[in-house]
Amino acid sequence: MTIEAKMNPNIKKAEVGLREIREVKLYPLSVADQFKTTAVIKETTKEIDFETATNQEIASSIVDIIQDKLDEIIKLVTDPQDTFTLEEIDAVQLTDIVNKIYEANFEGAVKNVKSLFDKIKESFQLKRSSQPSAKDTLAIDSKTSTESPISKEDQQ
Repeated sequence: MTIEAKMNPNIKKAEVGLREIREVKLYPLSVADQFKTTAVIKETTKEIDFETATNQEIASSIVDIIQDKLDEIIKLVTDPQDTFTLEEIDAVQLTDIVNKIYEANFEGAVKNVKSLFDKIKESFQLKRSSQPSAKDTLAIDSKTSTESPISKEDQQ
């Protein structure tokens, strides 16, 4: 087996540079770094009402996140010799890099977590349906009378 065959399949390649293009590797974030990144994104976007916000407001928030945190995230996902800054890339490269970071670190995880929740949900629903419910059991100790508690004489 070659060294390349042992490389993490989530490693992505991106092109950076304004005049001279160079290729950099984007490595997956550790789980700890994913949690930190997710916390930053949540904190930044918690004030946005996505139901009523305009596209411009949402885009502005995303730009704020990128401006504030992308340099830090780039350092987490690249080798020291591959690190680059926002001054070295254009908008197309930026969106490609952000998309690849998302794909490598969050997209698969979100799908896996959703699948896991579906399995857990299905498992618990199966257990519930196999257990008898109160509606399915007969009350054997209750007494039902067809006679009226008031006698005919009392009614007159």
